[in-house]
Amino acid sequence: MVYQDAERESGDERVFYRDGGKFHSSDLASEELRNATKGILANRWAGHPRTAKFSVAVVAVTSFIFGILLALIQIFTLKQYPALFSSSTEVKQLAYQLTPMLALSIVINNVQPALSGVGIGAGWQATVAYVNISCYYLFGIPLGLVAGYKLNMGVKISEI
Repeated sequence: MVYQDAERESGDERVFYRDGGKFHSSDLASEELRNATKGILANRWAGHPRTAKFSVAVVAVTSFIFGILLALIQIFTLKQYPALFSSSTEVKQLAYQLTPMLALSIVINNVQPALSGVGIGAGWQATVAYVNISCYYLFGIPLGLVAGYKLNMGVKISEI
């Protein structure tokens, strides 16, 4: 896909023009998101889709690596970190059991917002919203129900 973007200064904020439409940078969700995605939308990359594609790959790989590092830290400190939150042995045992699922969630939740941010920054807000809602209802809820009830991976409550 060839980007036909151009940017012009308009007072304090940047205005991006794409396919005849106007896109205000203030429409982005946050300052961090604006900074992360402005290189993809910048005028210097207009007509350079491979450069924009490479920057998206760098964002995705970097987010994945940070997620893996955080998950590994959590797994390697499995016996230490539950004590930061509770002195109860039951709570610690539950934390030990749930740590692998939490580590997987950390990895996934590092990559997904970065890719959503890139999509939003590229002007695909509606598409990103549909993908997020679809994934939640078509995958998240059914997988949670199967894992919790069919595979018996839910939290075990002991009788006191």
